[in-house]
Amino acid sequence: MINVISSIIILFVPVFVAGIVVIYCWRQGWSARIALFVCAALISLHTHAYYFPAKPLKDRYANTMLKTSP
Repeated sequence: MINVISSIIILFVPVFVAGIVVIYCWRQGWSARIALFVCAALISLHTHAYYFPAKPLKDRYANTMLKTSP
C-alpha cells in the first residue's frame, strides 16, 4: 500500500506543480511566457543529451566505468 501511495506522489506531484507554474507564468505576460518557453527548451535539451549522448561520449564513459569498477 505504501508503494502505491509513494508512486502516486512521485508521479503526480511534479506534474501538478509544473501545471501551477505554467498557469502562473502564462498569466504574468509575454516576458514570463518567453522565460517559460526557454526553460522548457533547456530542460528538454538537457534530458535529450542525458538519454542520448553521442557515441564517443558513451565509449569514453564506458571505458572510465570499466577502469574504476571493482
